Amino acid sequence: MEEDVRDAMTFHHPVKSTPFFLVSCLAFFAVSCTSSSESTDASSQNLISLSEACDGIFKKGIVTDIEETARGKSLKDGVEPSGGDDRQLAEAVRSLNEGTAVGSEETCRVDGESGGEAELIVQFAWQSGSFPSSDAQPGTLAVYDSSNHTHALIIDCRRSDLFPSKTDRRVLRASLVDRVGLNSNSAAKILIASAKKVTSSLDCEEEIKFPTPPEIVSGLK
Repeated sequence: MEEDVRDAMTFHHPVKSTPFFLVSCLAFFAVSCTSSSESTDASSQNLISLSEACDGIFKKGIVTDIEETARGKSLKDGVEPSGGDDRQLAEAVRSLNEGTAVGSEETCRVDGESGGEAELIVQFAWQSGSFPSSDAQPGTLAVYDSSNHTHALIIDCRRSDLFPSKTDRRVLRASLVDRVGLNSNSAAKILIASAKKVTSSLDCEEEIKFPTPPEIVSGLK
C-alpha cells in the first residue's frame, strides 16, 4: 500500500523541465535573430553607392536627380556592384570592336537591393543607317535622341574595317532603359559619360566630339 502511494506521488509530481525548455527556446530564437541580422548586414555590406556604380558615370547632380524620383529613392541604400564593372565594360567594347556583338551590349545595370527589374540599363549596338548630321550640333559627331519615349545617343563612329560596304552604313547607338523617370538632361549626361568610356577604346576613325546635353525638360516615363 505504501509503495502504491509512493508510486502515485511520483507519477503525479510535476516535471521541472519547463525552465530548461524556455531557456532552450530563447537561445534558439536569439541565434535565429542574430543569424538573420548578420545576413542582412552582410547583404547591405555587399552593396555600393550609386556614385561608385558603372565606373563612376553617375556624377553628384545625376545621383540627386535619380534619388529624388519615386523609384530612385530605394537606390539611396546602395546598388548591386556587379552591374557595370570593368570586366563587363571591357567585354562589351571587345564585342563592338570586333563586330561580333549580337544585339545590344550592356555596359551598365543599376539594380537595388530588392532585386527585380533593373532601374537603369545602358546598352550599345551597331545600328544600320546614316548619321543624322543635320540634327547634330556644329562640330559634333553625336546626336541625342529622345523620340519614341526613349533616351538614345547616335554616334558617328566610322569603322570601314568592320563595315566596308558603302551600302551598309552603321552608326553606334547608345540607349538608356529608364524605369526611374529621368529628365532629358540627366539621361543625356549618363549616355555621354558612358559613350566616352566606350569610344575611347573603340578605334573610331575620327575623334568623337559630343553634344551639350539638352536643357531640362519634363521626364520621359
